[in-house]
Amino acid sequence: MAANLETGAVSTSWFQLFSKDQWRASLTAGIFYATQVFPFFGIGIFLPMVLADMNMAGQLAPGIIYNLFMIIGVLVGVWLIEKISRRTFLLTTFYASALLMSIIALWQGMPTNLLLVMLTLFSFILNIGIVLENPYPAELFPTHLRASGVGFATAVSRIGAAAGTFLLPVINEQCGIYVTLGGCAVSLWLGGIVCQAWAPETSQKFK
Repeated sequence: MAANLETGAVSTSWFQLFSKDQWRASLTAGIFYATQVFPFFGIGIFLPMVLADMNMAGQLAPGIIYNLFMIIGVLVGVWLIEKISRRTFLLTTFYASALLMSIIALWQGMPTNLLLVMLTLFSFILNIGIVLENPYPAELFPTHLRASGVGFATAVSRIGAAAGTFLLPVINEQCGIYVTLGGCAVSLWLGGIVCQAWAPETSQKFK
């Protein structure tokens, strides 16, 4: 007679993502991801339109510089991610990029050179923060919920990506570029506030 083997498997359900002990982590994962990719896709994909509406059309340099600092930001983020705590990483990148985008959206007569500097800094800081989208959602969930939790966060993030891709051009056409950029700032402020309220520190979780 074959011996019964204990597999150690744990039964899971999507409802567990919203249990008393887990709902904050689930919402943090989804909202953090979505509010970050909203301006990333919205501005990144429609950068020529954004530059044109801000009187920087026909110039290759601003677009090249913006995209160059996207790459530099990712490289700095990869280096920085193990140097500081997760919460510091999250809050600093969210609030700094939100502040920069708010200034750009509100200061409509900003000199062109200063505007380019502000957009470059925004690109740099936002893309530092993007690096955390890979490890952080997984760190928010226990092992038996990790696959479901990361799947949920990714699904919510696609809402942000779709809104950035399809909604921002509509807002821009109806309300203008500065309202559009204001929407990006609101998204980032929301992400920062949610992370400050709910995001746990996970730096030591897997060490």
